[in-house]
Amino acid sequence: MGESRARKIKQVKERLKSSFLISEPFAWNYKQAEILEKMLHVETKCVIVDSLAGTGKTIMSTFAALKLLQKGECKKMYYVRSAVESANSKLMALPGSWEEKIAVYGGPLNDALNKLLAPEEVEGFFKSKTIEIIPLSYLRGRSFNNCIIILDEAQNCFMNEIITIMTRLEESSKLFIIADSDQCDLSKSYQNEFPKTVELFNNKDSEEHGIYNFEMRDPELVMRSAFVKFVSKRYSDYKKLIKV
Repeated sequence: MGESRARKIKQVKERLKSSFLISEPFAWNYKQAEILEKMLHVETKCVIVDSLAGTGKTIMSTFAALKLLQKGECKKMYYVRSAVESANSKLMALPGSWEEKIAVYGGPLNDALNKLLAPEEVEGFFKSKTIEIIPLSYLRGRSFNNCIIILDEAQNCFMNEIITIMTRLEESSKLFIIADSDQCDLSKSYQNEFPKTVELFNNKDSEEHGIYNFEMRDPELVMRSAFVKFVSKRYSDYKKLIKV
């Protein structure tokens, strides 16, 4: 009787680990709903999303990762982001501990988590290392089992860096690669690294191996604010004009 009770208590504790509540930040548009469905599909290994700023790619990927954690389909979530800075003036070396330096690059993830979860849940995930922020340069040689990896700002990655992440996955893991090809901060000679990677895996054979590509390049899909939608529309029109 005592062993049976102990076993039941252990089972309840295991269920409680994934009993957090995820808020719906907004009503997903048709394209986001299509991408989320593919992210959550059991046979999907990798989803690549190239979308405009403000289309919700980070919060959408974080939402999908949390759903998979909640359903027990993965045990951990890793957030990876290139250390390439998005301004001409550089900050140089950052002060603080290694964890504090890495946390700077996790700003978009923290913004998304705080829209989706209660503050104590966010804190608990980081304390338990269920969610971790790791630098791109520390991935070689690692192997990721039963987890979700979000690679953010992938437009600032070289092809070999993206391939390095893709080759870390074991059978039970998924990878979400999100980017905005309009906002690449690499030097001009390397601006096509992300588009070349997309082209490499944008075919039927890749889909048969669980790799799917999506685009959200229409300014009408921008959800951040009316102002951002206007800026995206004007910039889109400008790009069309200079290509004529």
